Order: sequence, then C-alpha cells, then structure tokens
Amino acid sequence: MGILPLRLPAGTTPQSLALTVADRVGITLDPSRLEPRGPVRVAIHRVSGRVEAFEASLEVETLAKGGLMPLILDRATRAEAANLTAE
Repeated sequence: MGILPLRLPAGTTPQSLALTVADRVGITLDPSRLEPRGPVRVAIHRVSGRVEAFEASLEVETLAKGGLMPLILDRATRAEAANLTAE
C-alpha cells in the first residue's frame, strides 16, 4: 500500500476517477520492461464489483528515489553541490 507515481492519460484526473477508500487499484507491469514513462496497465476495482481499466505511464525516476519529496531534495542537493564546486 502506498503512493505510486503514475502519469494519467490525457483527460483523466484524480477527480474524474472518483476513487473511494473501498476501491482497489491494481497495476500490471513486467518488471523487466520497466522504463522511464513506460506504459502500465491500471485497473480500478470498485466496491460495486465493476472494473475500470486504462493505460498510464509510470514515473520511474520518482519511484526509484522513493517518492516526490526525496526526488526534489536529491535534485536540490545535487544542484547546490554543483554550484559549490563551480565557485
């Protein structure tokens, strides 16, 4: 359980998905085919039994860094280190 950094397809927003706490979100991805912004099949299993599926892309760099905040901090510290080295 956690946050998965997905880029939703055009026209799809978190609001339009209208997820509830009872919904389950599953992904289908072959780890050997993992690539930046590579396609991933997403299925939303609604509590009603209905399944809604679509294709999104996975933000691999964000996932590898452990989330958005660690990614931002990593980039900021690298930029700062590069600035210090250049001076």
